[in-house]
Amino acid sequence: ARDRMRQAAMEARQDADELAAVAEDAKARAAEKQKEMWSLAGQQELMTNEVKDAARAAAAGTGDPRLFWQALEQRRAVVAVQSRSTEFSKARQELSQLRSEADTLTKRAKDRSCEAKKLETVSKVAAICGSSSSRRCCSLFAAGACPFGQGDCPRGSHEVPGVPEKQEVFTSITKAKMRLLQQKWEEAGG
Repeated sequence: ARDRMRQAAMEARQDADELAAVAEDAKARAAEKQKEMWSLAGQQELMTNEVKDAARAAAAGTGDPRLFWQALEQRRAVVAVQSRSTEFSKARQELSQLRSEADTLTKRAKDRSCEAKKLETVSKVAAICGSSSSRRCCSLFAAGACPFGQGDCPRGSHEVPGVPEKQEVFTSITKAKMRLLQQKWEEAGG
């Protein structure tokens, strides 16, 4: 059981690493798409030469400032219409999809990594507990709610446990622990 848990943890870790790499690739594609959108938006420069000339004339006092504002508003209207173009909206939609895909993959990678950590912990616990862990009974199985099969359950066996041996129940303890237990028993009113 210990080796199976360790193997499952390694597989989960590899899967998490692969998902993380795919998520990074999706993030890179989203960044490229973002740059593409910026270049499309950059083609729609707001301050054209005509608007700049009107601004210079208004600032120098040789032109009417209202002409600058009219030219600027006209240019904004043109840019707004161009930004609704099919190419720009298609790029925006693709960017949204790429970001969503990257977020989903990142979440799956984190979930898989957490699962790998849990499996590693369980395999370490199984290594520490040794044979006594195989004698444990899965409490979820007793309640009829264990999602694992008989041989795959990390919580214990799916069989009624046998009677423990005397050495498993009674162990030797130090005198200090005995005094502490006696003191606690007396404090509890026993």
